[in-house]
Amino acid sequence: MTRGGLQSVRCGLVALLLAAGCSSKPASEAAQEPGATVREGATVSLHLSPESVRHAGIRLARVTPSTLAPEVQAYGRVLEGAPVGEAVVRWRAAKAASRAAESELARVRTLAKGDQNASRRQLEAARASNARARADRERAEARVIALLGPSLAKDPHLVVLAHEIAQREAALVRVDVPGGGPRPDPARGAHLRAYPERRRELRARYVGPAPDVDPSLPGIGFLFIVEKDPPPVGTPVSARLRVRGEPKRGVDVPAEALVRGVGGLFVFVAGGPGDFERRRVEAQARDRGRWFVDDGLAAGEQIVVSGAQEILSAERLGAEGGEVKGEEDDD
Repeated sequence: MTRGGLQSVRCGLVALLLAAGCSSKPASEAAQEPGATVREGATVSLHLSPESVRHAGIRLARVTPSTLAPEVQAYGRVLEGAPVGEAVVRWRAAKAASRAAESELARVRTLAKGDQNASRRQLEAARASNARARADRERAEARVIALLGPSLAKDPHLVVLAHEIAQREAALVRVDVPGGGPRPDPARGAHLRAYPERRRELRARYVGPAPDVDPSLPGIGFLFIVEKDPPPVGTPVSARLRVRGEPKRGVDVPAEALVRGVGGLFVFVAGGPGDFERRRVEAQARDRGRWFVDDGLAAGEQIVVSGAQEILSAERLGAEGGEVKGEEDDD
């Protein structure tokens, strides 16, 4: 269907919804008339005829009780993996060289004690070589800790993981939370999403706090590993991290039920046959197209999950035509 045809259908639907007109009678009376719109503060009540409801394709669903653990919003990016792989390889080589130098020093010491062809000069050379190898190992270890933090540096599978990160079979992700708010505890739970595919949650494993502070976003940083289907290097990431506290109680609603109007987000709650009430709500995104609402809706209430936008369009058209009486309080 062309854009013009779609617009004609929508206009026809809106006209049908408003065919009975809007009333300025008291709410108790006006809400019983088809097409009536009554505004009380931030709430709008409407009554539609059965024919209007059918043509609008209105479908209802009951909201279900739910809980939401307290979380904070964080933002980050996928880090470059090549420096990680290089640093881990150097550290591994430095540890091997240090072990070899320690073994050589022990051998020379044994020979020197028994006067078995080990001079004092050879002993000093072995000591110096061991000291250099130990210093190289410590520098390499410090580099790995600077990139990955002490927790990930102790991972027994670090070598394999670093190879996967360097080959982009896995990804190292850093997220930061601005300072001043509650301290996150990602070990209790975290949800990461990459742009632009924000609907797909990344399968991320928390590995520990970041070893430094991001100067562009002073606060607290955290590191995660994505070991399956990692996003490309540099991809922006949004995250929700758990904080300590009791879960909120509320309800879950599908994304299709939410409409945006002047003053925020709204849902249409069904009352009697043809009766609808638009309520302003505060909603927080969850997984699988669900949103959490902790105030304004009660479990068991029926809300419009299909046709909500058409009802809102009809209401707006009625207001622009001067048929809606009263003013909505958007504060």
